[in-house]
Amino acid sequence: MQSTKQEALARMERASAWAEELKQIEEKQLTMPMRAGKWSIRQTAGHLYYWDRFILESILPAAREGKRVPPFPQADIYNRAALAALEGRRTERILNEWQSVRNTLIEELRELPETTRFLVPDRGEWGAVDIAVLLADHDAHHEAQIRRFLAHGFER
Repeated sequence: MQSTKQEALARMERASAWAEELKQIEEKQLTMPMRAGKWSIRQTAGHLYYWDRFILESILPAAREGKRVPPFPQADIYNRAALAALEGRRTERILNEWQSVRNTLIEELRELPETTRFLVPDRGEWGAVDIAVLLADHDAHHEAQIRRFLAHGFER
């Protein structure tokens, strides 16, 4: 089933409420790896924040101006750089920054006309709904990981 832009944006908005829930958890639990060799909740939030920033700062301006949209960065390299840039920040600050960027991103996507289409290298022609669905699905994937960790604890 194909999502509408409004449905996808509503799914993206739920991330803000989810971030508020995470702020109620002790920092120690937020910084513990969820599985052996995997990210913590803090790192996952930082990862989501940095991908939102990439879309907001790189993809949307080019799309709005009818310019060539840059390719998505190589995920492993981008994720490592994002986590390094957030080193030393408390989880609450990362969550606050993610919420702020996410809210701005939602508004920008809401204002992007349905007729605005742009070519994303190696991904094809996209519009606002495609970005919203991508991010909402990405949120859901990581939210499930985090909820599983909070319910069952560390998994080997």
